[in-house]
Amino acid sequence: MRVALVCALAVMWLNFALTTRWAHVDRSINGPKRPFFFVALLAASVFAISALRDRQPDRRMSRAAARALAAAGLLFLGYCFVCWFPLSTWRQIPFLDDWPIRYQGAHDMMRLLSSGAFTGWEWRFQSASAIS
Repeated sequence: MRVALVCALAVMWLNFALTTRWAHVDRSINGPKRPFFFVALLAASVFAISALRDRQPDRRMSRAAARALAAAGLLFLGYCFVCWFPLSTWRQIPFLDDWPIRYQGAHDMMRLLSSGAFTGWEWRFQSASAIS
């Protein structure tokens, strides 16, 4: 378990240090979220090192510390959710959703299959009178 943790952290540090040339790519860890990723990676590394140094397996976090950590995590997730999905967009229609188009395509294909078409596009069925 400890070897996997150390290997995962090493890969993340290498990824963080060696991928700066892709900082212009949208959602890159070296783009706008670089400071947040650095803080999270540093905290994970510090906690991992302190856990590896501590040889007492029965030492546990207190309930108050666990609740505070859980509350901080939930607050951070809530903040990220509001940043990614701003309140001003909650009443807007999601125009980029393609489910109605997929439904209409599947519906049209079923109607074409019931007419005897075996491929996705038949030129003879292009007229509206043949479909309806």
